[in-house]
Amino acid sequence: MSSYRSYTDEELVSLIADNDHAAYTEIYDRYAGVLYIHVRKKINDREAARDLVHDLFVSLWKNRTMFTAKSQLSNYLYVAIRYKAINWLVR
Repeated sequence: MSSYRSYTDEELVSLIADNDHAAYTEIYDRYAGVLYIHVRKKINDREAARDLVHDLFVSLWKNRTMFTAKSQLSNYLYVAIRYKAINWLVR
């Protein structure tokens, strides 16, 4: 098994489109923690923040074959989690 740590985000996105779960895991490992901190600052609910991050990554996996980030993956994930937080706050 090759180390995915050295792969770029773009390479990982390409790999998850081909159903590479290890590439997906690498993306999760890179971004889940910082996204949780980011969304936790927006909402004052630890459990909801965890759920929002989880939902984001579930959505990324479910839509992996259609995913095309027009910008950097990190930008896409931060914007997506921000919208999830906004939707959670206005519910």
